[in-house]
Amino acid sequence: MLAPYIGINDFMYLGQVEAILKFFKSLLPIGSNRLLHIGTMMSYKTLNEIDCVWLEAFAPKERLAEIYSLKET
Repeated sequence: MLAPYIGINDFMYLGQVEAILKFFKSLLPIGSNRLLHIGTMMSYKTLNEIDCVWLEAFAPKERLAEIYSLKET
């Protein structure tokens, strides 16, 4: 069975993910099975290394593995 989740996007750093996960867990009622879904925006231009005026709005593709490397305990 799928668990309900809350999704939040636009993470650019692992530290942001760690902070929001800690905050999220502090708000969950005891026994809740709700999960936190994190996301990162990626544009076609960023992915393909094409200059863009919005480049700073997206996490560099080289950082994606780091953002999603959190091991939940």
